[in-house]
Amino acid sequence: MRLFSRSVAVLGAAALLAVSVPVAAQADPAPYTPLKPETWSATVISCTITTHEVPAHTFDGSAGLQLSVSGTSPAPTLAVFGASQLTARMVSDGAGGAEIRLDFGQAATGVYHVTLVEPGTENTSYGVVTVTPACDPADPASIAAALPRTGTTIDYRALWGAAGAVAIGLLLWGAAALRRSRAQRR
Repeated sequence: MRLFSRSVAVLGAAALLAVSVPVAAQADPAPYTPLKPETWSATVISCTITTHEVPAHTFDGSAGLQLSVSGTSPAPTLAVFGASQLTARMVSDGAGGAEIRLDFGQAATGVYHVTLVEPGTENTSYGVVTVTPACDPADPASIAAALPRTGTTIDYRALWGAAGAVAIGLLLWGAAALRRSRAQRR
């Protein structure tokens, strides 16, 4: 019976690792001070709104910020303003974070450089947004691509490791059952 108990424990530990390792990889980095300057990147399709949450403590609390967006195509809009280059003033929240929300219209395509700066300091957030032209409201593929992807992905090695642990557990359980039946026959 001890071998069966050990097999179940190994099987349970393998299942727990298969779930907890990918979840730990997606842990919230909020307790850690962000690197300065904060850098990020995103790939979107045209006719979408992209939002980037600048982590807390990137800027001073409630500080004035300068947003600048430039690219080869028409810039995204912030409210109703649109041009080849977008500049706007913003204010960081009390914790020193901010939210950059840009609307990439139908004519948007190419690479855009997004810079959010706290004037007079080295506190910056820099991002590169790549926009692919796929703005056709009648096309189901463009609608599906515009939908957000949520959840987590699990690396194939973790899945194979869990499958291997399950297989070993089944083999040990089968060997224990065979041994037990032979011992009972004697």
